[in-house]
Amino acid sequence: MLTKAVFAMTAAAVLAGCATPHSPVPIASNFPSSKQEKLQAAAHWGVIANSMSQHLISELKKGPQRPFYIAEPSQASPFQRALTTQLISAMVNQGQVVSRSPAGALRVDLDVQAYTFAPGRPQSRYAGVPAAIGTGVWMLADIDPGFAIAAGAAGFDGYNWYSSQYASGDTPQTELIITASVSDQFRYYARSTNAYYVADSDRALYGIKDEALKEVQVTKLFKVRGDR
Repeated sequence: MLTKAVFAMTAAAVLAGCATPHSPVPIASNFPSSKQEKLQAAAHWGVIANSMSQHLISELKKGPQRPFYIAEPSQASPFQRALTTQLISAMVNQGQVVSRSPAGALRVDLDVQAYTFAPGRPQSRYAGVPAAIGTGVWMLADIDPGFAIAAGAAGFDGYNWYSSQYASGDTPQTELIITASVSDQFRYYARSTNAYYVADSDRALYGIKDEALKEVQVTKLFKVRGDR
């Protein structure tokens, strides 16, 4: 293991030394690893509503104390309708006054934007898994099916416990950007924006048409010239 680490560090140093100091365009690089929740159940929508409510209420403690009016979007997807209802419930349950009419109230708008990315997106989950090396003793080992089998049932239980935080399946093509805004006719008082993965099999719940996930077929055109 130590030998592998030393080799990797040496290789990185060599590659870094070979990099040119100037480039005509920025060099593409990865962001630091991060996590993004994947929506897979209606209960997850409630979690979003509660989180948005808490954030907006916290931000509005420094603003005017007025009732809220949560606008219901027209031609909304099942997700948008459910999220609007859950947000009303969350704010009422947290002691806020939610008006049924916009007169004299701060308006809360929900904006849901859906994006479909290219298929076959890479899935980078973790660098290793915990493996039992003794009673009550664990280590982080390389992902190696042979090693995992050798760890036995206890090893599988530990692996399942560790990896349960990661969503199953490939990286979804579909993502949502959800924004909640509180405003009146003059200004914004609070905003909350978050991004989420969506299970591709559930895209209809978010108002996404099947055609959005069809891979575009690229046709190459060749010009044939006769012999001269």
